[in-house]
Amino acid sequence: MNIKGTPYHHVLQTAETLKSYIRDWIAENHARMPDDNLVAAFAHLKDDEGNPPTAEQVFAYMVFYGFASYEALSSGTTWALLLLMLHPDILADLLDELSAAPALDDTDHATLSSLKLLDAVVKEVLRLIPPTPVVPLRVFAPCNVAGRDLYPSNRIVLFPHMTHRLPDVYGAPMRFHPARWFNINPSPYEYLPFSAGPRRCPGSWFGTDFIKVALVAILTRYRLEFDRRARLDWRFAGITMPKSGALVRFVDQDRVLRAQSARGTIFDFFERSTMA
Repeated sequence: MNIKGTPYHHVLQTAETLKSYIRDWIAENHARMPDDNLVAAFAHLKDDEGNPPTAEQVFAYMVFYGFASYEALSSGTTWALLLLMLHPDILADLLDELSAAPALDDTDHATLSSLKLLDAVVKEVLRLIPPTPVVPLRVFAPCNVAGRDLYPSNRIVLFPHMTHRLPDVYGAPMRFHPARWFNINPSPYEYLPFSAGPRRCPGSWFGTDFIKVALVAILTRYRLEFDRRARLDWRFAGITMPKSGALVRFVDQDRVLRAQSARGTIFDFFERSTMA
């Protein structure tokens, strides 16, 4: 009940505060940024009659966009951090690259794209542990796929987890090896952490940049260590996400990197590092 002092009343108050913050943020960014940002992209949409969205609709798009991406991006960032913790040699090289890059406050999409190892690390994380390992699609018109006739209401299931382990595309597919991306260029249907084709996730570029920014912000400030009781397990709830929180300590980034060990079902997805 919406009665002052109750938890529900507090939730509604917090929601109104958040709505006000998002509206102000949208207005500020739309006013001062060029027309190549996310707010402008939503503002330029047209309905079936050619009408642009209202300010309330743009707000709704932004809220849904954030909601839909949160779990996938937070899980992807978590897996990236854990993989780097288990591969200190790769982490050391990444820190060298980040230390020579502009400060985070001066970083934009172009700068992130120029950080080759960071880009390779994120691609490799999304290859090994794609946020959505199963992508179901429904057939709307008769078609033929791989010699099989399909009809409306039939289902097609894409399985990026399997596609990303094709040995003829990815050598040593169970190995966490970001450097492979310096020499390969798989097709959109061979690397599809965000699906592919006309149904590809429209937030793919946003998602990869989000993970990159998060890694820069965390790794340039902190060194992470597993607690000796840490267990790394996964579960599937629409996306591949941690089953429970792993015990991790954050300490100031002093570049004292050492091999770490852990246990759990996370090793279903990749081989253990020879350095761990």
